[in-house]
Amino acid sequence: MMIINLVKNEMAETRERIEILGENSPTVLLDQQKYDLLQSIEAYIKSLVWVQKERDRQILRDFIASQHDYHAVAEKHHLPVGRVYALVHSAAEVLNYRLSGVLEHLQSGNLARAEEEFYQVVGQADKWLLSVHQQYRPMAHQGFDISQCEEEIRFLQSLSQADLMGLGQDKMEHLLYILFNDDNRYLVEKTQLYKCFSGIQGISETVKAIEEYQRSKSPIIRVEE
Repeated sequence: MMIINLVKNEMAETRERIEILGENSPTVLLDQQKYDLLQSIEAYIKSLVWVQKERDRQILRDFIASQHDYHAVAEKHHLPVGRVYALVHSAAEVLNYRLSGVLEHLQSGNLARAEEEFYQVVGQADKWLLSVHQQYRPMAHQGFDISQCEEEIRFLQSLSQADLMGLGQDKMEHLLYILFNDDNRYLVEKTQLYKCFSGIQGISETVKAIEEYQRSKSPIIRVEE
């Protein structure tokens, strides 16, 4: 998948530029921000949360791990080589559709727009899945059973059975509309919320950024004397 190689090349070039120019470079902060975004893009690609079927995800995991060996993957999964080619080609098209705009903005130097578009492309559900996939890969472990996973179960329960009491009906519906719809009227608000949920900024900072944006949109009313 060429888009993976493109991301890796961009990462290598950015890392090299940071190392050569050093911490005193006026562009070091932007370069580091670009590198961090590229790492997130790479993690998103490798997480395969954008692939719907688990069987396809496993085939693609093996394809990436095998350094793109079509024949080895086909043999392992008892598939025709053409089937692996077709799956990889389809996955590459999905990635190109989702990420080509992000990479174009990155390569043109428009980092803010690239970051904004990436959060939109990933989507809120995928963002949470991605954060889990970056740290935990689903697999069976020997030596313990579910009865020993009390803390982990409690954490998952907190996500699935959050206490909804005290939440405003209209406010929740409005937030969910912004997060799960492509309404350009709320593009800035949606981007700020994604940054909050992904840990880039806190709730107070997010609310402040949205308030400042709202004030900038409000027309200035002049009172004539």
